[in-house]
Amino acid sequence: MAIATVPKEITWSPSRLNLWQQCPQRWFHKYVLKDTDITTPPAAFGLAVHEALERIIPVAATLQFGPVRRLTADQWQPEFLGLVNRVLSNQLSEHAPLTDPIKDMQEAMRAVEQALKAISLSAPVSVEQTIKGKLSPIDMVQGRLDLTMFYPDHVVVRDFKTGRIPYPVGSTAQMPIYGLLAFKKWEKPVVVELHWLRHTDQIESVKVNEDMLNGARAWLVDRIATIRASLDAYHGSKGEDTSVFPARPGSHCAHCPVAAQCSVTDQDALMASVLETGEGSAIEAVPIMREPAIPVEIQEKAKKILVLERQVDELKGDIKAWYKENKVPILVGDGAFMETTSQKLEVTDMKGLIAAITKAGYSPADFMAFNKSSYESWAKKAIKDGHTALVESLAPYMKFVNGSKSFKFVKGGEDDA
Repeated sequence: MAIATVPKEITWSPSRLNLWQQCPQRWFHKYVLKDTDITTPPAAFGLAVHEALERIIPVAATLQFGPVRRLTADQWQPEFLGLVNRVLSNQLSEHAPLTDPIKDMQEAMRAVEQALKAISLSAPVSVEQTIKGKLSPIDMVQGRLDLTMFYPDHVVVRDFKTGRIPYPVGSTAQMPIYGLLAFKKWEKPVVVELHWLRHTDQIESVKVNEDMLNGARAWLVDRIATIRASLDAYHGSKGEDTSVFPARPGSHCAHCPVAAQCSVTDQDALMASVLETGEGSAIEAVPIMREPAIPVEIQEKAKKILVLERQVDELKGDIKAWYKENKVPILVGDGAFMETTSQKLEVTDMKGLIAAITKAGYSPADFMAFNKSSYESWAKKAIKDGHTALVESLAPYMKFVNGSKSFKFVKGGEDDA
């Protein structure tokens, strides 16, 4: 086997280091063998929201649309709502796969609303800024800051989270590392914050102190030394010994892109270790919500679901590959697995649409989150309310265009994936 090379000088990031904590074998495939990674539905949602905010926050910060943080969504200027809607629609379509486009769109709109309302416009802001710092002559550490707010006497670094299970701001290495980098770059006191957009408009803030800076520095040195020792052993064996990158099974196995090549292939072994213990210091471990009173049989069923989901993904991969080669729908019962093309609604004249629909007495909330399905539902209601002419008059302001392709089970002529 040809040995994969790793540069002597490496730029480390919290995501690169945390992947090692999650599973060294997946880390090896991603960063040493350079295998292609996959995007899961939760990751796709997070990417879409983050990239939408990257475009929208600078517009809000100009005050062109007023103090957004004080207003609710239905009070925003329609043009600004239209921008939010278009950006999110494009990002959600781009970052497939999605599990439920309508629900994802609604949740994404709420997430953006929460983020914008909580931004202080009294200070200069930057979004998605990358900062770097030298840890050693051959180790550079970098972080990508979602939002940075610059005050005369301190800097606030805020990270937007779209996950469903919140954890404290100082319980993982990410925010202490960001605090360390920000302190070195701007030489001012730093406050790090987590904003869980699915849950609340409350933001948890922690002022970075000397203990946190020292803890982040020590964690980085220790983690990097561990990874470098494994890389040295791998290179010393001329690429033969990959046992220094052990598999660490867990809930992530269900969406792991290298599951088919994983050394943990025995189902019993996987099920026995799929719940991780989360060892390590508070700065290292991502907390896992546990309930000690959960019955053993329920835990076993939960673990089995993770294994079955992984097997389902592998089966879908096999039939998708066959379909890609043969282009023949795979009939099952009254439906079939096949590739389908979604349609999305694209507004071509936002001002004209707003004027027409507002004149009929509808509020921005009725139409600013349009996609194909939600528009069709609204149109049915409008026709029922006696606005058939209005629905017909909207045609010049919008069009339906083909969206992303997906491979799914289609039942009775409708998607049932």
